[in-house]
Amino acid sequence: MRTPTQLRHLFVEDIPEVLADHTVYVSVSHTTVVHKCFCGCGHEIVTPLSPAQWTLIFDGRSISLEPSVGAGSPCHSHYWIRRGRVEWASRLSEEALAAGHIRDQLAVERCFDRDVPAPAIIVKDEAQEPAASIPRQSWRQRFVDWWLRLAGRGG
Repeated sequence: MRTPTQLRHLFVEDIPEVLADHTVYVSVSHTTVVHKCFCGCGHEIVTPLSPAQWTLIFDGRSISLEPSVGAGSPCHSHYWIRRGRVEWASRLSEEALAAGHIRDQLAVERCFDRDVPAPAIIVKDEAQEPAASIPRQSWRQRFVDWWLRLAGRGG
């Protein structure tokens, strides 16, 4: 497991053609976050902001991105962006990537079928509790919850 990596964020109108290392570009007008994979492979990672995909949390000083980011080929990196740092997770297998793509596609379809009005960008007041201290469910529990919702047996 790699150690957390500090990063910087830039709010931009348009994403630049050449991306700097360890920099996350946030385009609010295009509801998109883009960065080069933090493993160093140079792969461009695009995370669309929507209720069914990723949510950006800005606390006035740093950003967080929910849920985690899973890069495909060539590196299969997997990490969280939390409070301006990269926190590494286990490398993704081909099977995990394929399952994630299917899950993500289903989430997008359900979201647009229901016209979900949830925000994709959250700005936190500095007086609020920091985003990193909010308890999170384990990925296993989130998967079980998702599976139960898909099967029509959960909330």
